[in-house]
Amino acid sequence: MGYCGRIRCTVKGNIYLKEVHIMSNTPDTTAIPTNVPAPVVAETKAAKFTRLAPPRVSKILDSIDNLSKLSGRGYEYTPEQIKAMFDAMGAELQKAYDAFQPKVETTDTAKSARFSF
Repeated sequence: MGYCGRIRCTVKGNIYLKEVHIMSNTPDTTAIPTNVPAPVVAETKAAKFTRLAPPRVSKILDSIDNLSKLSGRGYEYTPEQIKAMFDAMGAELQKAYDAFQPKVETTDTAKSARFSF
């Protein structure tokens, strides 16, 4: 009667699972939760941005598509209402764009010019 065992650890959610594979006369495969939290791998700022930006932009694009459906025949609107909507969206979009621009550092003289005796 031969015995050969193999243990493989995998991560499911935040918990390690040990899969014990025992090769003998009777096949026996069990998964034993060890209740050990998965190791935290540090995510770089660039990777985090790459992970979070696409779904957020997609959500915004879906909302714009949904808004454009109001242009159908089933709705009435004035040119002033349309202008107000697009002015508001444009202002918020400009704020978001400006937030991504490099910050301008102030010089020491500009800082000291704010207050003096």
